[in-house]
Amino acid sequence: NVKRLPVLAADGTLIGIVSRRDVLRVFTRADEEIRRDIVEGVLPHWMGLDPRTVDVAVSGGVVLLRGGVERRSDIEVLTHLIAGLDGVVAVTSELRYSMDDVHVRPPVEAHVT
Repeated sequence: NVKRLPVLAADGTLIGIVSRRDVLRVFTRADEEIRRDIVEGVLPHWMGLDPRTVDVAVSGGVVLLRGGVERRSDIEVLTHLIAGLDGVVAVTSELRYSMDDVHVRPPVEAHVT
C-alpha cells in the first residue's frame, strides 16, 4: 500500500520522491511486444504448442487467452509462464481443453519376481 517513498541524501536531506509509477515504469512494455513474446516464444518454444490454436489478446498488460489446448495441465503451466513475463499485469484464460489430466496417475509398472 506504499504509493511514494522519500529519497534521502547521505546527510538525511530530502532530494526527491519516488512513486510507484516510477518504479513500475521499468517493467512497462507495449502490448504488442508482450503478445509477440507469447505467440512467437512461449507457445511454440516453451510449451510446444501451435500458436494458431491459442488466440492471444493483450490490453494494458492484461493477457486474454482463448482457444483450445490438448491437456488441462497445459493451461495452468501456460498462464503461470505468461504471468511471469515483464509487463504482464494479469492473465485471463478462456481456454478449453480436450483431456483433463490433472488427476491422472501414471500407470503402475508390473514387477515380475
